[in-house]
Amino acid sequence: MKIGDVVHWFVTDKCNIDCIYCFKPILDSSEVLSRIEELTQILVSNHVKKVIIGGGEPLIVKGLEKVLEQLKQENVYVSLHTNGLGLDDNRIAQLSGLVDDIALPIDSVNESIQKHLRGEKFLAVFDNFSGLVDKIQAQGIKIGYHTVFTAINYQEVPEIYDFISQKPFDYWRIYEFNFELPFQNFLLKYNEKKATPKIIEKYEQLTRLAGKGSPEKGYTDTLFANFILMEEQMKKNNDKRIQFVGIRDFSKPVYVFLDNSGDIRFYSWFSDRARRVIGNILTEGFSVVRSKLEEQAEKGWTYDGKGEDEFINAKCNRELWARYYEGAFDIEEIEMIQPEYLDKFYHLVDLFNKREQKQEK
Repeated sequence: MKIGDVVHWFVTDKCNIDCIYCFKPILDSSEVLSRIEELTQILVSNHVKKVIIGGGEPLIVKGLEKVLEQLKQENVYVSLHTNGLGLDDNRIAQLSGLVDDIALPIDSVNESIQKHLRGEKFLAVFDNFSGLVDKIQAQGIKIGYHTVFTAINYQEVPEIYDFISQKPFDYWRIYEFNFELPFQNFLLKYNEKKATPKIIEKYEQLTRLAGKGSPEKGYTDTLFANFILMEEQMKKNNDKRIQFVGIRDFSKPVYVFLDNSGDIRFYSWFSDRARRVIGNILTEGFSVVRSKLEEQAEKGWTYDGKGEDEFINAKCNRELWARYYEGAFDIEEIEMIQPEYLDKFYHLVDLFNKREQKQEK
């Protein structure tokens, strides 16, 4: 696919649950149907091939089905990312023929952990998860799943796989938890500029999800270390539907983000997946914005001064085993590792470099 062929559209930043790690951006949440229809027309007239409808919670947007119908009339692939609370029998029936797949979140098979991560309201979905999947698939809609990989649920990944594998599914994406996105959004939401008790509490909550690494273990105990080790373990299932998505995975801006102001955002592997505005399809036109995305893809971190700073920080802030192959470390760092962790350390060096080489192809 070409750059801009896949658009993730945040049709709202409002939501009906409160996930502890919510990273939904604070954007233009204008949900005037005429604006949404205008944006839809721009997408279809520029031959966008796939639109991912997300938020916030997209099912709370009035007139959503009309937009979906407009997309499907032009044979656009539509993926609906929802928490599932709004999917009663009637709504699922209405969505039949309007969406190609529905992606549901599942972060645990343990009710208390799932409640901690996505809040009590989500338990209405969790407690009837299999029944909801049955109803969706009965309407001919494919199912996908999303899991956020954190320090408190990562060991459950094999159990989650066993659970979802009881029924057919199209894809399962496992996302490495990103501390920066939810924390910065939280600061913006409350416009906090100092360490209030509320800020300290949120910081501690997110830190528990991110986990910590220790130099004497060679940082083999970080979240990213567990992430790629779990990826290695799950590859034994030989199931191509499983995709591990790391914070700093290489990616060109084929996959871009749209909000209701018309702004298009992209992310780069070196930017912690921070989403930066590159243009506006309402004021500049889709073709102009696409050209900017193509230029950014070609230039990478040299696209602007900010990209260069992000690239340098990304390289320097990697775990020791991720820097080892390039020689970007001090010998004192290696000497600090306790002998019993060296085998795991060098295994991670090998895993990381094979992963990098695969992504660069």
